[in-house]
Amino acid sequence: MMALELGAILRAFDPDSSIRKSGLEGGDLNRFMGAAVNRDELRRRAAWASGILAIRSGNRERLAAARRVLADELPPRALSRIIDAADRGGADPASGLALLPQLPALERGAPVPDPAADAVVRLLRAEWLARIGRLEEARRGLRWHEHLEAPRHGTGDPQPGEIAWALGGLVSWLRAGLLARMVEDGGSVAARDERCAVNRRVAQFWETAPTPFRERAARARLAMGAGECRST
Repeated sequence: MMALELGAILRAFDPDSSIRKSGLEGGDLNRFMGAAVNRDELRRRAAWASGILAIRSGNRERLAAARRVLADELPPRALSRIIDAADRGGADPASGLALLPQLPALERGAPVPDPAADAVVRLLRAEWLARIGRLEEARRGLRWHEHLEAPRHGTGDPQPGEIAWALGGLVSWLRAGLLARMVEDGGSVAARDERCAVNRRVAQFWETAPTPFRERAARARLAMGAGECRST
């Protein structure tokens, strides 16, 4: 299920709307949401991932189906709360921010009970902060994936650091766009240096990736050719 959730998150937060919509045709999430699956937790995880993707692609029918599966989620209804916030925040970022659950601290050993949900909350929060003009807060928020570890990589339940690594290319691309906006608005030297670093990361992540990601890597390399990056 984690692979399906990651796939849904990657599509849901990609800035290319065609990528967001492409994930709605796959049958795997539908299959796990079906009544034939006798594990409620699997059905709810599939519904949550499907609901986030539905909201981000504007598919209300798909969202309604996800909410029907999540209707019996037990308190504190964490997944349903994220769905509600994501739905509200699309039209009203400030209201969406108020509905999002509190984020755990980025400290060594701090518990993160649901790494995938935590990543979605952080991505939503950064996006909405940027939309209401709180760019510096959004910039700091998108750096969360640099603070996480995976000390038992490949064993046990998914860890925050593993989720962060899987989302690293996308998050770097989102950061590059945000930092470009900050630099154009007269951002600090630190913002310019960080923009160079994240563009370098994008180029490394997607250098051999398929379209459209390879084109993004090429654009990142062009950005790195700017005078401000040559000496960084």
